[in-house]
Amino acid sequence: EMAWVRLIFLCLVVLSLILGCVWRSTVSADPLRGSCNLKQTFHDEFDGESLDSSKWTTRFWWGDGYINDGSLNYYTDENVSVSQGAAHIKVEKRAVADKPYASSMISTYGKFTQTYGYWEVKAKIVSGNGLSSFFGFGAFDRSWPPEIDVFEIPQQERKVFMTNHYDADNKSNEGTWESPVALSRDYHTYGLLWRSSLLVFYIDGQERWRTTVGVATKNLVPNMGVGVCGGWCGDVSKVKLPRVMDIDYFRVYSEDCLKSATAVTPTSNRR
Repeated sequence: EMAWVRLIFLCLVVLSLILGCVWRSTVSADPLRGSCNLKQTFHDEFDGESLDSSKWTTRFWWGDGYINDGSLNYYTDENVSVSQGAAHIKVEKRAVADKPYASSMISTYGKFTQTYGYWEVKAKIVSGNGLSSFFGFGAFDRSWPPEIDVFEIPQQERKVFMTNHYDADNKSNEGTWESPVALSRDYHTYGLLWRSSLLVFYIDGQERWRTTVGVATKNLVPNMGVGVCGGWCGDVSKVKLPRVMDIDYFRVYSEDCLKSATAVTPTSNRR
């Protein structure tokens, strides 16, 4: 009987080791220390006193602050600022045009675009009913789809939605990840590794979701900001405003997987 107990125990130990190896193999290491050469192609550390207009715009490609997704806010120039080494996007109850709330977003449209590579933002999101922090991509040629949402974090502080929109009939696939801590309490990194047939989504250097379906193959433009998303993500009237999303840095790398990797030295991480 003791022999059988030892055998069963040994089998359980081996099984746990195998499962542990399988689990670890699905969680990629920090992409900045991966197997491909990376070259930094764009970055902003937000060390100035105002938004760098050579890198950013606060307008969508159609030229104003409206967006046709049911949002209750207008995106303005006035609601983004830069100080103390970070960009700040403020959402507040202030009527602009015919919208009851004002917020902002930043985009590299007309300034910078790239196909593939690794993209990363370090940000402290906002939380609250009716609000949604976002970091996503739209097509440089103004087509839709594609649209890649690296993160949308509506209403609460823990659940992250990662979505790839790839079909004109609104087909998409989506991953979610639940943080053990409230993401609005501190800075976290959010990254996308984009190859011709693969999207890998990272939070704090750990893979949280991947897809190989409908991967975009054209130049995309990043957008970051805060929306007042209305009823689908809660009643914003119950939230005390203003609230501010902080962005410590935004960095982009091109990737060469035909060469062996050398150490990447990103711009210093202040926080």
